[in-house]
Formats: sequence, structure tokens, C-alpha cells
Amino acid sequence: MVADDAAISIEQAASASLSKAAQLAANKEAGLAHERVVLQWLRDQGLNAKMFKTAIFCEGEGLAAGRRFPDIAIYDDDRIIMFIEVKSGSATRNAAQVAKDTWIAKNGGPPTSVINGLTW
Repeated sequence: MVADDAAISIEQAASASLSKAAQLAANKEAGLAHERVVLQWLRDQGLNAKMFKTAIFCEGEGLAAGRRFPDIAIYDDDRIIMFIEVKSGSATRNAAQVAKDTWIAKNGGPPTSVINGLTW
């Protein structure tokens, strides 16, 4: 019976992992859908907005070094004047995202605004 219990536990763990992976994939797709809605709305307002999937490397005192991937950039001609971070559901920026957004703005980059895609 112990072997059967172990097999059940392994199956349950595998099922839970698949469920978690499926949920993460669904969350990612929902987030991308909200980004597209917000992008179109920004364009409808006459803004030169584009998806921005380029990594910005951030490194500084008191900051965990790493990359930041803003969702949308708003341009004035060819210069980025603002980043937009789109959140959906109950998602919020985590502390690392806030710290990196602050670092980018303090080091000559544009500020970041947050839009919750569920309000669209």
C-alpha cells in the first residue's frame, strides 16, 4: 500500500504542476489581451503608442540587478516619453518592478504609469 500511496502522491503532484502551468499560461494570455486593448485605446487617443518588449537592464545601489520589460512605450517622434505597465485582475507591480521603474526614471529614462486593463 505504501507504494500505491507514493504513486498517488506523484500523480497528484504532476497534476497540480500541470494545473499551475496551465493557470500561468492563461494568466499570460489574459495579460497580453489587456495590453492589446490598452494599446488600441492609447492610439485612439492620438498617442504614438507601441508594444515595448525590450529589456532594460537596471543596476544600482540598493537595487537587485536585473531586467525590466515595460509593456507599452509612448513616443514623441522617436523619443520615448512614458512607459505604460498594464496590469489585469488583481495584479499589482511588485517591489522589484517599482524599484526598477524608479531607477529608470532617475537615470534619464521615462516615467512609468500603471493602467489596470480590467477597467477597459
